[in-house]
Amino acid sequence: MKQLDIEAIETLKDVMEDEFSILLDTFFEDSKLRLDDLQSNILSNDAEALRRTAHSFKGSASNLGALALADLCMRAESLGAKKSLEGADSLVSQIKAEYLAVEILLKSYL
Repeated sequence: MKQLDIEAIETLKDVMEDEFSILLDTFFEDSKLRLDDLQSNILSNDAEALRRTAHSFKGSASNLGALALADLCMRAESLGAKKSLEGADSLVSQIKAEYLAVEILLKSYL
């Protein structure tokens, strides 16, 4: 799966014009909070909170065309929905790594 849907990003950039950089900055800030929350959800053994956080992160990643990140978040959401945290540490590590790659790619559009 490709990391970014370039067509979706280009469309967003065209539609939002000067507001596009604000959208990206907001995504970066929110994502860092969500990454912290995902880790906290695991530490507090809260599968439902993991599901909610991952669901929210999936939506924002999807809206920005971060397809691989959205897919990983969907996997974390499914895990939480099953009331399980088995493998969540590894999955959150993958989400963090993918987010960092996406952040670099998205910053090239600023």
